[in-house]
Formats: sequence, C-alpha cells, structure tokens
Amino acid sequence: MATTGRGERKQAFAKLQRFVVEQALHLPQYTSSAMSIETPRVKDFVFGVLHSPKFHRVWLEEA
Repeated sequence: MATTGRGERKQAFAKLQRFVVEQALHLPQYTSSAMSIETPRVKDFVFGVLHSPKFHRVWLEEA
C-alpha cells in the first residue's frame, strides 16, 4: 500500500500494530503458582507440570 497522506499512513500503521499485537506469541519469563486470576471468559487454561501454565489450547470467549 503506497500512500503519501499522513492520515492514511497513520491509519495503516494503526492497523499493522493491531495485527502484530493480536498475533504475538506469549512467552512467560516467570510464573508463580502462588497467584492465579480467573475469569469465566478464559477457556481451557490449565497449569502443567511444576505449575507452569499451558497456553496452547487457551481461547477467549467473546463478551
């Protein structure tokens, strides 16, 4: 997409940034089994061996 308009470029970069954030991998650096937050919208979240979270089947129910 080639454009010279500032507004169009701003909109294109906002769309690109949203895509990157939505597709980003989550790589936890540290996990603690001492604290856990739950919500009914998060589905199939489990703790694996040694209380490390497993995210490979997690999905978020739409509000």
